Amino acid sequence: MKKNSISGLMSIFVLIFAFFAGVIPIHAAEFTADIVITGPGENYAFKLYVKDNMYRLKKVKGPMNVPPYPSIVNRDTGLTWGLNPQMRQYVEIADIEKTFMMNPLVGWAMTRKSMTEKPGPVETVNGYECETRLYAMPGKSETAAKVWISKKLNHLIRDERFGANENPVLELQNIQEGTVNDSLFKIPAGYSKMSPGGPGAAAPRPAAKAPASPKTEGRYGHEFHENGKWNYCRNGGQSLTGRDCKLL
Repeated sequence: MKKNSISGLMSIFVLIFAFFAGVIPIHAAEFTADIVITGPGENYAFKLYVKDNMYRLKKVKGPMNVPPYPSIVNRDTGLTWGLNPQMRQYVEIADIEKTFMMNPLVGWAMTRKSMTEKPGPVETVNGYECETRLYAMPGKSETAAKVWISKKLNHLIRDERFGANENPVLELQNIQEGTVNDSLFKIPAGYSKMSPGGPGAAAPRPAAKAPASPKTEGRYGHEFHENGKWNYCRNGGQSLTGRDCKLL
């Protein structure tokens, strides 16, 4: 009888666990951080806000080749809203690959897509245990790039490139976990929608110091979101999953 009671309790615990596992979103972290980009030339800094599957970033330091306008990104769909507070307008970009010129997280990821990837050791960066990924150029054994991804935050913490005179680094600093206001991830009241190429729309600018590899500079295709995962299109060919590419 006692054995049956224990089995019954275990079944209840399993059902409860399964229920909450099904309703809690995979992106559960809420935090703010500074994205600091250093390397050759001038440095950049962005303010980053993350809540579940959404994030918002805005440039706070760096040359004006990257406009200081906020962007709101849905990590699940890739949908991006670019806000223009001066004109109280926003532009909606459905394809995440089209934002690589203004979003450093996308721009830096693109420069790794032609590289081979392998898992690296577990390391701690800025107080967070991270899985690492090591990248090399095709046919090369030397590590060309390394990224650190926090399992707790489900977010990249650091991206570093090797082989240059001064290794470029993109890193999250001053990470503060805690509740982030929902309003930061919504289009403010009173904003009107504009077309990407319409009056008031900012012209595309280069991504903030996105490092370029010798193999891909000027020849890469574009990154896109497919079936909940990142994918990449090579120039004039197919994606990594065999999908036909249409270049930007």
